[in-house]
Amino acid sequence: MKAPIDLSTNDFPRKLNGTLEDVDVCIVCKNNGQIFYYGHGVLQYYIPSIKRGNSIIRELYSKYINPDNTKENIVERTIGDKVTKTITHEILEEDVYKSDMKKSKFIFDIEQTDSETLFKFHDKNSDKIFPFLKPSEYGASISPFSTKNLPKCEYEIPTEDLLKYKAVLNKLNEDERLKVAHVTTQFLNDKVKNKPMYRRVDLGKEMRKQKLKSKEFIHSIGMWKEYISYLDLKL
Repeated sequence: MKAPIDLSTNDFPRKLNGTLEDVDVCIVCKNNGQIFYYGHGVLQYYIPSIKRGNSIIRELYSKYINPDNTKENIVERTIGDKVTKTITHEILEEDVYKSDMKKSKFIFDIEQTDSETLFKFHDKNSDKIFPFLKPSEYGASISPFSTKNLPKCEYEIPTEDLLKYKAVLNKLNEDERLKVAHVTTQFLNDKVKNKPMYRRVDLGKEMRKQKLKSKEFIHSIGMWKEYISYLDLKL
């Protein structure tokens, strides 16, 4: 699951009381599809494609709504030594199809623009419909509001500076290495927050805004030498 990101802060949108806004949390699917909770036990699927949207609707129609009004076609393609199979579902009687879809309670409220497809379905049918929508399994155990889901900046710490960091880590045993993150947070609070320009700054928000991790942020503000000395002293 993922939540939308406020691009002005590179953080998740928040309500007036500061808590996270969870209205638009969605399940990310293959081909940029998304599943949203619509309300009252109803889910809505969105995909930015008419062609793929129609294909999914026809697959569901063929499987669960009126299999007798469809014909499965298998097209084989050979590319080099590889043979790929594509399955399409041909509608036999278009008028029957249109009538079935108007009456359908399995998927309903189908909307299409020139480049998007949306339809709704009941949560109780998720087990049947989800395999066709192909939800992403990546990050399934991660909260949608995890900072792991926020965009990151490709900030490179110079090799010579990273070697100094690794030299400190190489002196630590496994248990001591687990304390590095905690000591880094201490450095941010004890040293960085004492700098006049950062006393009133929320460092967490500032790092998210700049798309930097803790070590990268410390290096970017010119406090790397102090950070390495602090790690050496505390660990």
